[in-house]
Amino acid sequence: MVEQKVKLLTKIGQKGQVVIPKPIRKIYGIKENSQVVMVLTKEGVLLKAPKSCEKIIMELKKRSEALRKKYKIKVREGEFKKLYLEKEFE
Repeated sequence: MVEQKVKLLTKIGQKGQVVIPKPIRKIYGIKENSQVVMVLTKEGVLLKAPKSCEKIIMELKKRSEALRKKYKIKVREGEFKKLYLEKEFE
């Protein structure tokens, strides 16, 4: 999916509910009673569709491989080594 910035004006209901229009829910796979992730940013509030477990696992695998390469850590499958994530976010 190509990332585009689209501004959409919607109303807040009496109970603080925000209506996400049906075409947008369909694009992002948001169904009735499903959860969304609310991210607080400097610009405001961002609503995101939660990622599937498979996507999260793939992203974690890619990230762990990048960290192994960056810090030259050799890990065999099933073996755990300490990664210093604090260095990554300095």
